[in-house]
Amino acid sequence: MIKFFGENFELDLSHLKITLVEENNIFHKSFLRNYSLPFSFRLDDETSKKLGFIGDYNSRNRKVKHSGNFLYGDNFAEGNLLLSYVSKGVVQGTVNYGKSAIELLEVPLRELPFPAVDVPNILTHAKDTIDKAWPEVGYNFPMIIDESISLKNYYQHFEGIINKTDGSSNFITNNSVVEEGKSVPYNRNVIAPCVYLMEILKVGFDSANIVMTGNFVNDKVNEKILIYLDNYLESYSSDKVNLHQTSFELTDFVPEMTFGAFLNKIKNWLNLDIRFRKNIVTINYQEQGFKNISFPDMSYLENDGVRINMNDKKIYTLVYDKSTKISVDAKSNLVAGSNYTVNDVETINMDLSVLNEDTLGAITTATVTEDQEPFKILLYNGLQSGYNVSPQTVFGRSFDVASIFHRFWKNWIAFRLNTSLFTDNYQTDQDDLKIDSGMYKYDNKHIIKKITRKFSGNEEGDLDITVESEVIF
Repeated sequence: MIKFFGENFELDLSHLKITLVEENNIFHKSFLRNYSLPFSFRLDDETSKKLGFIGDYNSRNRKVKHSGNFLYGDNFAEGNLLLSYVSKGVVQGTVNYGKSAIELLEVPLRELPFPAVDVPNILTHAKDTIDKAWPEVGYNFPMIIDESISLKNYYQHFEGIINKTDGSSNFITNNSVVEEGKSVPYNRNVIAPCVYLMEILKVGFDSANIVMTGNFVNDKVNEKILIYLDNYLESYSSDKVNLHQTSFELTDFVPEMTFGAFLNKIKNWLNLDIRFRKNIVTINYQEQGFKNISFPDMSYLENDGVRINMNDKKIYTLVYDKSTKISVDAKSNLVAGSNYTVNDVETINMDLSVLNEDTLGAITTATVTEDQEPFKILLYNGLQSGYNVSPQTVFGRSFDVASIFHRFWKNWIAFRLNTSLFTDNYQTDQDDLKIDSGMYKYDNKHIIKKITRKFSGNEEGDLDITVESEVIF
């Protein structure tokens, strides 16, 4: 049985020869929705009415997208019916379905319900905040070296460090100085709040009543990660002294992207396995669990027609930004990516920068340089010897690209570069496959990559199934 339940209608598609496709998100750089291939059905008066009189030339109520629920076989999921055209009484459409179709993924970060900040004195507030941590606070004020600010108007006396303090948790203040009879602004400091990565995730998921769980969520080091934008608080006096804003919106300090794009960014950085189930999202490190799934014995489905494609990739390249990348071969050896052709390389472009440290005066902390990506990450673990500096390591762990490879990618990349792709096709009236499970066939453990189900459109319920899987040797 195949049915779509819209807001005010039910559409029976059981008589159609529909093809449904499920893909395992762990093999992809972005979230994929389960989907159907295009299908067509003939309109009658009742169906046309259900779809907003879509077949009426004078209709002003045609909807391209209908949200609802999708029933296929014994499965029931959230879904969308997407209509592409109508012609001569025939409508063509597709369905996408599954929890990854939640609307939250399409919401811009800057439209999430971050709380507004309104304080009597921003410097006092920042001083009270810098020795606190998430989740007690959702943002913080680490020192960051950025000497380019001194090139901006009114900042020729900038001391080169954002959120600069004096070692006693007091922030350096700005003032004006009379020089040759003129008042000159001495803007030595700028104040820039940095939002915690975990705060962005929490505010987003909370807004959709979704609870976070998983070993990524429980990993305390992730509570120390901040996101920095090239933005700071400004409120000028009449003589151009920056007194800093005392009220601001955190939405001005989160990346300009959707929640789904943000989640993808973190997924591709730390190699995460993200699964939605009802009102729960489970976020795990893929490196730690991809071999620990169930592998039920499905050797009874083996057939002589199986197709085996050998892996054609020779190296993986993990790229942070223009100046930061690492390439590894099938034996986890570091190699020179320039020695391979484009077809030999699988590239993961993370499009982010983890700020390196530098020293300015007596301060060693994270630094901003011209070749970095707009999406900037730094670590913060409270005051260090009285200073709100950003360290390179927290709990003995660092996030340079080599460390990211060894901790989060090494085993997964070795699997991907040493595997083979098996493609099986068979007919059955019993569908035991699950996209997030594995299977044991052909004397090996297989992780399922893609399932294509072709429904016959008749009452027998026969299925033509094509399953693609990769072998763990």
